[in-house]
Amino acid sequence: MSENVHSYLEPLKEYFDEQNYSQQQLWRAFEVADKAHEGQNRKSGEPYITHPLIVASYLCEYKADEDTILAAIMHDVVEDSATTLKEIRRIFGKGVATLVDGVTKLGNIPKTQNKDVQALRKLFQMMSGDLRMVLIKVFDRLHNMRTLGAMPPHKQERKLKETQNIYIPLAKKLNVWPAVCALEDLCLQYLQPEAFETISQHYEENKSELAAKKQQLKKVFQEKLQPEQDKIQDIVLGRYSFTEVYENKETLENLSMVDTHYVQIIVRNVEDCYSILGSIHNQFRPRHHELRDFLAFPKENGYKAIHTKVFTPYGPINVHIHTQESYTIAHYGELFSAESSKEAQPSSRWINSILDANHDVLNDLSFQSIVQQEILGVSIKVYSIEGEEDELPEGSMVLDYVVMKYPDTFRHIQSIKVNGHKSELSHTLTQNDILDITFSDSPQAIDLQMILHAKQHKTQRILEQHLKGVTLDKVYEGIETCSPWLSYFDISRSLEQPEKYFAQNNYELIHTLNALGNQTLSLEDFFDSYLKLEQIKLLKKGKEVYQFAIDISSQNQNMSINNILEDILKLWGTCTVVPQKLNYKSLKNRLRIKLRFKKLSAIIQLKKVLDSTRQYQHQLIPHFYV
Repeated sequence: MSENVHSYLEPLKEYFDEQNYSQQQLWRAFEVADKAHEGQNRKSGEPYITHPLIVASYLCEYKADEDTILAAIMHDVVEDSATTLKEIRRIFGKGVATLVDGVTKLGNIPKTQNKDVQALRKLFQMMSGDLRMVLIKVFDRLHNMRTLGAMPPHKQERKLKETQNIYIPLAKKLNVWPAVCALEDLCLQYLQPEAFETISQHYEENKSELAAKKQQLKKVFQEKLQPEQDKIQDIVLGRYSFTEVYENKETLENLSMVDTHYVQIIVRNVEDCYSILGSIHNQFRPRHHELRDFLAFPKENGYKAIHTKVFTPYGPINVHIHTQESYTIAHYGELFSAESSKEAQPSSRWINSILDANHDVLNDLSFQSIVQQEILGVSIKVYSIEGEEDELPEGSMVLDYVVMKYPDTFRHIQSIKVNGHKSELSHTLTQNDILDITFSDSPQAIDLQMILHAKQHKTQRILEQHLKGVTLDKVYEGIETCSPWLSYFDISRSLEQPEKYFAQNNYELIHTLNALGNQTLSLEDFFDSYLKLEQIKLLKKGKEVYQFAIDISSQNQNMSINNILEDILKLWGTCTVVPQKLNYKSLKNRLRIKLRFKKLSAIIQLKKVLDSTRQYQHQLIPHFYV
């Protein structure tokens, strides 16, 4: 073992001693990983084994349990070697094997699929039983980001987007804020290098001054809150991430301590939090509209504290008041804050939302978009008139609220008020809105426009159930299927914007497009049975006849017009429908065949046959009259 590798293993041995974990199992995990990664180096040039050891050391800082540390050491073993999950299960037990399986990337994914999104799908599917595997992935990403400079630019760009859109929001949901700050700082370093350098210089050049001011400010709070000292366990100055500083300041010139730090006051219990809040507001002038009570209304990830902002000799600064338990959870998450990590699973609402999307949404890009924007994105809190709190993605409409909150009775809603004013379903909700809903005995008919106003995937799915199987995705797939043919037939009627058919409550057309998207209706039947193709129909002897001309030429310059016609007639024999009437004439270098069909399906079949052969070039000329 090299001295470099030994230096990474030593902290793990010390942690296992401290926690009374099995040193034998630690050594076995190291041997399995070391053998699997033998001869492998990272892009940075270091032996690959250093990566899983560093990831495991990050987890030690979060007081992770034994299984999690062992799984972190072996998290790339199955992917990079012949070692199987069965062997890991035999040596280390089912718990470790399950964690390793959850964080192992997917293999043998078809090239047509997005491997990164598919790997996330697998991770999200398995994390419903154990969130520790997500934590391993977060710290795996943290170390990869710290060595991102060794990657080529195109891979850097992809990793940065993933980190911003997936891993930072996941770390926030898990309440591991030191990891959040580190990931945000690394993203800023690559995406806004000048801003990163400016903030970094501020810390470096003012290191001594900042340290002195932090001590002075802490002393100010200690003196002002002296009568409450028996309730205060500690006063700590926290640092904002570089990204928070960058986003919250209009200019990075003349940064001060209050721009980059906040005060954390840790007390014994919830009652002391409110008592200390009163004392702080009595001793320091509070800023208006800056009080937020996350003790009474915890965040979705379980975060609890009281936030306020007060004026100090150094300027207005944010103050967070915690109990010791809420302070620990705010910095290290819920997973390892209890005696048993399995008893400390965080709020499951966002997890269930991801699992629902994973089950319902087949398209990888749509799934990724839903997870990023609706589940891991910015959220707002709204309240019922009775004070019941609900959390919704930013940009949600009243419709999303009523359908999500009342999935079985939303059709009975009679009136809606937002902040005391009558509101429409399409009204966009904002932070802390209060909704007053009244119901009637009779259900209302569903307006097809509802599905267009829905911002949440789950809202759309509930509405689709009430619309008897119509799904917006399938309607658009139906449009995508028929649109090229509309252009091919030169039909002026456009289906590019189905919103107008929803607005007109055109149930027949919407259900037809849905059936086409579901492939329960053929393209031929769609055109023959449902579209009134006014521009390409000709009435003759009381019967509808479709008229076309098709110009055909051969890539074989020596082939005669008669040979082309003979071959086309043979191809025609493969169609199940023949034309009502067929005329043709020779043009320069091509053959023009005039067609009359009783059914449009015949020309669709013919075009498919012609498309299947590369021997002929062809162009359809609709509704000819010569």
